[in-house]
Amino acid sequence: MDVAALLAPLPDLTDAGPHELAGGTADGLRFAELELTGDATGAALLECLLEDCALDGLALTRARLATVGLLRCRSTELLAGDGTWLDTVVEGGRFGAFTAHGAHWTRVTLTGVRADYVNLRGATLVEVELVDCVLGELDLGGADLRRVTVRGGELGTLHTSGTRCRDVDLTDAGLPDLDGVTGLQGATISAAQLAGWSPGMAAHLGIRVAR
Repeated sequence: MDVAALLAPLPDLTDAGPHELAGGTADGLRFAELELTGDATGAALLECLLEDCALDGLALTRARLATVGLLRCRSTELLAGDGTWLDTVVEGGRFGAFTAHGAHWTRVTLTGVRADYVNLRGATLVEVELVDCVLGELDLGGADLRRVTVRGGELGTLHTSGTRCRDVDLTDAGLPDLDGVTGLQGATISAAQLAGWSPGMAAHLGIRVAR
C-alpha cells in the first residue's frame, strides 16, 4: 500500500489539536505540524493522518491503528510496542529508534523512513513492505514474517535469530551485516547475498573453507 491508496477511501478529516491523540479513540482526525506528547497507550486511531509531527514523548504502546498514515513525522524514539497496525503507511520521517517489538502488523508499508534502529523482535508481520528505507539496524529476532518484502534502501545490520519466514523476499535488500543465519530459512535471497553471507553460513554449519 502507498499513500495514494491509503488516502483514497478516507472521509473528510477534521483538524485536531495535540491533546486529542492521548487515550481513547481518535476517528477521522488529521494532526498536522504538531508536537504530540502524552500517553496514548491502548488508544485506537481509525482513519487518521499524522503529518509533519514531532512524536517525542508520545507513547503508542498497545495502540490499535487502522487506515492511518504517519507522514514525515520524527521522533528520538517512537514507542509502538505490542501494537496492532492494519492498512497503515509510514512515509518519510526520521527516527532514532522505532520500537515496535511484539507488534502485529497487517498490510503495513514503511517508505523512505530513516531510523538508526528498528525493533520488531517477536512481532508478527503479514503483507509488510519496507521500501527505500535507510535503517542502521533492523531487528527481526523471533519475528513471524509472512509475505514480507524489503525493496531498495540501505540496511546496516539485519538480525534474524529465531525468525520464521514464509514468502519473505530480501533480494533487493543489499548486503547488510547478518546476525542469525538460521532465521533466513524460508526467505528468498539473491546470489550476491548468498556469496556475501556464505562465511557465516559455513561457520554455522561447521564447514572449514580451504584457501
